[in-house]
Amino acid sequence: PTISKKNISNYKVVFDEKLLPVLVFYPNKISTIENIIIYVPGDGKVNGSFSEYSNICKNMAVEANCVVVAIDYFQTTIKYPTVVNKVSKLIKYLLDEFKKLGFDKDKITLMSDSVGCKILGSVTAKLINDGVSIDKEILFYPVVRDDYNDYKWNESILNLNFNLDKRVNSYLKKYFPKDKEYNCNLLEMGYLKDFPKTMVVVGDMDIFKEDGILLGEVLMKNVDGSSYKSIEFASHGFLSSKDEEVKREAYSLVKEFINN
Repeated sequence: PTISKKNISNYKVVFDEKLLPVLVFYPNKISTIENIIIYVPGDGKVNGSFSEYSNICKNMAVEANCVVVAIDYFQTTIKYPTVVNKVSKLIKYLLDEFKKLGFDKDKITLMSDSVGCKILGSVTAKLINDGVSIDKEILFYPVVRDDYNDYKWNESILNLNFNLDKRVNSYLKKYFPKDKEYNCNLLEMGYLKDFPKTMVVVGDMDIFKEDGILLGEVLMKNVDGSSYKSIEFASHGFLSSKDEEVKREAYSLVKEFINN
């Protein structure tokens, strides 16, 4: 079906067999909707479960006063680069349909977190290469490398992240084979200079924060309006944490970014 205000709701919408399903979340006041976030979640096995991502989306929609469309690619095991092609196709469809509803590109933001940022980074590169115009992106605590086997960890922070390094390396090995079609190391992608305006948000207790900051600095150098933000006392996956103050700060940053 065509996306419309009649059939967008807090449940799964399957467009057809060729497109991935999505879950859509509204703010409290539907009449005030001005912005849409298309969300490519990180993997639930790394940060939690998709039910936790549903809570993130519900809160994001309310606190940032926008529609959040979450791409549910967890139903089947989709490896790289197939997931890039499927997500790209769906985002193209969504952008076209939202345009029909009167949402210009500056009102639509692509967002991801953790290992999902690797997928969104490659999707963005593919969309750019296909001539699709994207205005804004938000990357929360991005995982940017192809593997972290030789990475020099901050041991004091690593001990607070409960084997996150092992979970991430296991995920990368399973879903991002070495004979991949696209380079998905965000720090090495040649398309970064053509990226949309991007906000990178890291937690100061995240074991991957140095890469996130470096990515933010590269984007700031190459893309007007890009920035990186660091949230105090926040670890990897803080959007699904129980720290309400940290989450409120994150939602506030999102609201400010999508409205500018």
